[in-house]
Amino acid sequence: SLGSQLALAEALTQIGKHVTLVNSDPPPSLGVDLVVALPRPKFVGRIVQAIASMGVDRLTFLQTKRVQKSYWQSSVLDPASIDRHLRLGLEQGAATALPLVEMRKRFRDFVDDELKTRLGERPGLLADASGSLPFPRWVSPPHTLIVGPEGGLLGDEIAAFREAGVVVASLGRRLLKVEVAVAVCLSRCL
Repeated sequence: SLGSQLALAEALTQIGKHVTLVNSDPPPSLGVDLVVALPRPKFVGRIVQAIASMGVDRLTFLQTKRVQKSYWQSSVLDPASIDRHLRLGLEQGAATALPLVEMRKRFRDFVDDELKTRLGERPGLLADASGSLPFPRWVSPPHTLIVGPEGGLLGDEIAAFREAGVVVASLGRRLLKVEVAVAVCLSRCL
């Protein structure tokens, strides 16, 4: 392992303890920072595996008003658990770059400070039913994609994202579970 890059190789031959390997290039990064309102703990592992297999650069779990504060106490958020799910996702996607996973418990601090800096590098797109624009069928990287909690973001939260410079777009009238919305959004970047 070299930093966040893991070595990927194919074993060609093995004679005793000697193995002949050939290096293989991993799939490229998706060029996406993903911000997700922290979902119910039972879905965290699935989301972490999915983002790792799809090549997301960074995942930020965020506290919003509809996120139960007790979710942050779940053992699934322990670094060892996150790492295990990341590695399972990398195996599935034949990828080698570990995404950065961050936890942000302070919504306003994140939106007012961190997000504005990120948007200078990667335009922001929020998937929310209140959006007047349809979510694009193709999102060219690099981008910051944002998915709210089940039940959606509240009006003041959406306004804060808009004030920061995020475009709000709708995935349609159907209410989607967080992990489904994540998969739909990321599929538009493939």
